Amino acid sequence: MKKTFLFLFLFLSFEGLLNICFGQEKDIKKTIKIGVYDNCPKIFMNEDGNPQGIFIDIVQSIAKKEHWELVYVKAEWVELVNMLKKGEIDVLPDMAYSKERDSVFLLNRLPVLESWIEAFTSKEKEFYSIKELDKKNIGVLKGSIQETYLNSYVKTAFNIDFNITNYENYTASINALKSSEVDVIIADRFFYYSNLFDNSIFPTSVILRPTQLHFAFSRERTDHLAEDFDKNLSTMINNAKSDYYKSLNQWLDKEYQPEVPPYIKWLLLIIGGIFIIAVLFVFTLKHQVKIKTKELEKNNIQLLKIKNEKEETKQLLKENIDFATDIIQALPAGLYRVITTQNEGNMEDMPPLSFLYCNDVFTQIIGYSMQEIIKDSSLVAKAVYPNDLQNFISTNRKAFQQIDRFVWEGRMCVKNAIKWCHFESMPKRLENGDVLWTGFVQEISDRKKVEIDLLRSERLFHALADISPVGIFRTNQVGKTTYVNPKWTELSGMSFNDAMDDGWLNAVHPDDRHTTQENWEEKQKQGVNSMAEYRFVRPDQSIVWVLGNAVPEISDGKLIGYIGTTTDITERKATEFLLKQKNEELTIAKEKAEESDRLKSAFLANMSHEIRTPMNGILGFSQLLKNNELTDIKKKEYLEIIEKSGTRLMNIINELIDISKIEAGQMETSLSNFQIKELFDFLYFFFVPDTDSKGLTLTAELSQESNFDILYSDKEKVYAILTNLIKNAIKYTHHGGISFGYKRKNNQWEFYVKDSGIGIHKERQDAVFERFIQADISDKDAYQGAGLGLSIAKAYVEMLGGKIWVESEPGKGSLFIFTLPINQQEEITFNKSNISVSNKKNTNTSRKKILIVEDEESSRLLSSEIVSEITSDIIHASTGKEAIDVYKAHPDIDVILMDIKLPVMDGYKATEQIRLMDQKVVIIALTAFAMKGDREKAIKAGCNDYLSKPISSDDLLNTIDKYFSS
Repeated sequence: MKKTFLFLFLFLSFEGLLNICFGQEKDIKKTIKIGVYDNCPKIFMNEDGNPQGIFIDIVQSIAKKEHWELVYVKAEWVELVNMLKKGEIDVLPDMAYSKERDSVFLLNRLPVLESWIEAFTSKEKEFYSIKELDKKNIGVLKGSIQETYLNSYVKTAFNIDFNITNYENYTASINALKSSEVDVIIADRFFYYSNLFDNSIFPTSVILRPTQLHFAFSRERTDHLAEDFDKNLSTMINNAKSDYYKSLNQWLDKEYQPEVPPYIKWLLLIIGGIFIIAVLFVFTLKHQVKIKTKELEKNNIQLLKIKNEKEETKQLLKENIDFATDIIQALPAGLYRVITTQNEGNMEDMPPLSFLYCNDVFTQIIGYSMQEIIKDSSLVAKAVYPNDLQNFISTNRKAFQQIDRFVWEGRMCVKNAIKWCHFESMPKRLENGDVLWTGFVQEISDRKKVEIDLLRSERLFHALADISPVGIFRTNQVGKTTYVNPKWTELSGMSFNDAMDDGWLNAVHPDDRHTTQENWEEKQKQGVNSMAEYRFVRPDQSIVWVLGNAVPEISDGKLIGYIGTTTDITERKATEFLLKQKNEELTIAKEKAEESDRLKSAFLANMSHEIRTPMNGILGFSQLLKNNELTDIKKKEYLEIIEKSGTRLMNIINELIDISKIEAGQMETSLSNFQIKELFDFLYFFFVPDTDSKGLTLTAELSQESNFDILYSDKEKVYAILTNLIKNAIKYTHHGGISFGYKRKNNQWEFYVKDSGIGIHKERQDAVFERFIQADISDKDAYQGAGLGLSIAKAYVEMLGGKIWVESEPGKGSLFIFTLPINQQEEITFNKSNISVSNKKNTNTSRKKILIVEDEESSRLLSSEIVSEITSDIIHASTGKEAIDVYKAHPDIDVILMDIKLPVMDGYKATEQIRLMDQKVVIIALTAFAMKGDREKAIKAGCNDYLSKPISSDDLLNTIDKYFSS
């Protein structure tokens, strides 16, 4: 019976070993599609096109155990996310947890890796604070959680702004960083271990959003794929010698060299031995029944060895766990894990929590041991500084309610000392509704002390700046304004907000803005002191001159910005302007004095000749007329010479008076409408005798329309201009002819005088309009005249709003042209029936009684001779007082010819006295006064009219005649 039982036992054992050794599942292998993108060292395609990385090692290890067939699908991250949504792939590794993703995809329960977001930049642009992300260009992986987190949280939480550029992969973002297309790239912490990271890239201290990385699965699969991953992942995480830890050591330790642990070698040897023994046992079992007992003893020995090996394996696992614990303990931050449970109590209380673990740094910061904290989790809250406790509780409650990241900074009371601490943790909701929080705490007392000192310094700076009598401003390292004090805003008239960045330039005067900006940008690039003077234009358009001074602000050997002053220098500038104005006035006065001296010399040289010449003719031929033996023909000839010499002398005097009036600003204009043709007819008939005498032709070039052209201007001055130009042409023309005319051109009148005379050199053409120009002409070209005619013509043209110039070549004649504006008052219709000219003298002046008041005998005699043509009843008076007495004796006097400059009583007072006796008697002022205001003064005194000496007989008779016309 015993033999039968033994045989049955051996048979069953034999069948069992056969099944163990040679049994094989008949199921068909399951195919799993794995999404792969480039994010070394977590997951990527190597140079041979094969997938590699931490996640790939884990997937391959699980697939090997589960007998899966893996199919890898390579694409960019965004494409893979969309493919997972559509069920085109089954698994997408390396997905960070978020509420949105958890609702769309199925994430495995156990996190594969712990990570966080880190900012990387180039070494030329190093920075150390999250605030320095402001105004930066940031590159992120398209569709990544970093992009969402930056836009939805960082901008608001830290009150900063930046531009985000999406890239299909990390390679593109690295190229953008190196080409300065972006200033910063945002990646997870594993980027540091990738082959894309090199010495030109700087890992900043800006670390954000600790997170956990998972495998993501399509929700369309119903085969518990996620549970299979969690089951295998849990086994690997709890085995220090697993493929999980091998992969971490391989990819995160650049010095790591894969090596098979000794106990694995032993285990493989043992398994191999068992396998060989089992095979030998199966094939030799029938032949070794008799010696089975001995073989069983041997197997027992081998099993004992295996048990010992397992114990050794457990010891090695414990050592690895201790090693991992040592690493955690060695970290410079306090790490902890807590679980919070649902609470229906007061919403203002702390969420109920239980500490699961904390490292030694955590206990040192908090001041309690891990056992004390785990036993009483409220000890952490009790250690919070009383004034900060409410904020600590409310921040915890908010994070718990929203299942969102917990971040808090505040003070802790530890062993009678106050510490500033920074807490940060990330949540993960468990299946039972509890929330697992994994986080860290750091003591930041030193940083807070620096911040407080800096705040105090800033407050002191602002307090001093607010009372400063000069404007103060600050900029960042690129020259953009970040602060201005009240005095600056007062000087510029610009608000604080409007002055920020480059806005302050809008307050600078437009004429100064470009130069000021260029100077500032140049000094800022060089990093040197800047100084500039410019003007502010306030909103009320008032101008403020300022002096801007700025010096670089250096911290730790680096330029962090500029600080400067803006000083009001308006009074100084006004003084400088007045000084400059006075200097300019002195310069002008000096030039005028020099010009006056030059003109005086030219005047004396010219006038000496021009006055003596006609006087020589007058005095010389007057002397010759005393000869009684002269014939009548000779006497007439001499008299004509005397008359011409007198006329020439009178012209010189008139020109001197005119130029004096022009220089003194006393020349006035008297505007009226007059016919151009009538003026041209008069000029033509006036100058024909002169041109005929020289054998020249004179032509007035008029069109049929000229009969109706009206000019609104000063007739006398237009006449004087044309007279001087025609005289000048006659003087310098010996052969050919002279023509004058006009035309409408470009909404103005254009007059011209053309001759075939000697012409003018081009370099002399502007000079001919200068006074006394003949003093500068060589003797062979000198002609009689004061040299004032063209300068007077030029002055008259400019007074009337026109321009004058000459076009000439030597030997080919000259063309003088001047323009006058067309005035709306010229638009008057004239026809021939409106024009009548009469040369008839009125005869109503005969038999009139005329009183001549004149103290100079020659003038009295001349006046008597002229009026004797119309009356024989002439009375004389030599003083103003005598004139009054004569008028009293003869109240029937019809006309009084009143000289102004008289002895005893002048003509003005005499006129006023006579007007008190009679308002109707005609009083005509005859005077040598011909300056501005003389005519008005005579009219105001009571004179009816005014004539300046010398007086022509026609002018005097016509003036008397107009007061007695019927």
